[in-house]
Amino acid sequence: VSKIARDIEAGNFAVNGESIIVASDGSLNDGQHRLCAVVEADMAITSVVVFGPARSTRVTVDQGRSKMVGDYLAMEGHRDSNALAAAAGYVWQWQNLGRLSSQAGERPNKGEVLAIVDAHPNLAKSVTVVGGNGVAGRGLLAFCHWAFALTSSQAAADEFMGSLISGANLLSRDPILYARNRLMADRRLSPNEKAKLIFRAWNAHRRGEQPKTLTVNDRGTALPTVES
Repeated sequence: VSKIARDIEAGNFAVNGESIIVASDGSLNDGQHRLCAVVEADMAITSVVVFGPARSTRVTVDQGRSKMVGDYLAMEGHRDSNALAAAAGYVWQWQNLGRLSSQAGERPNKGEVLAIVDAHPNLAKSVTVVGGNGVAGRGLLAFCHWAFALTSSQAAADEFMGSLISGANLLSRDPILYARNRLMADRRLSPNEKAKLIFRAWNAHRRGEQPKTLTVNDRGTALPTVES
């Protein structure tokens, strides 16, 4: 509901032919989320409204698989569209929340994800750079790579991420090695904690530090500032 309400408030709610269905007994068969979003946004929308189907037909509504945002990106010609969608979602959360979140109400809607991809074409390059890996999710690593390239340089981000993924030629006290080992050993870390670990490894690497540990146990708080 919150995602749809943001689209309504931003003027991005499109009339796509999907109807609000009111059954013959006056009950609502389909459209609850859209109507609740209208209330939340306190703004009107234009919509097709169908009156009269039997109440029992509500179980036949939306039986097909809903298109995910990755499907829309694929239709626009993007490769690795699901990873790109995930990375764009993290970018949106970083820009709007300062952190990553798994809460449904704190995730971007489809329109917001598509807008991020359009505004940041280099994000697709980051998805390609990180590729498939056994360290962390592709979308998460692509987001981190994009953030580092944005703040510093593409070459620096490529070098850091290549070392994080491969683990090659890293000394025992290298913060990149610490982050890599922690990510691979503790799969229970949330996306926000993983991003914190990678951000802190980046900052320590840029400063030439060799810390014994990198803390990530402050769950739910903002990500560290990325140093150039």
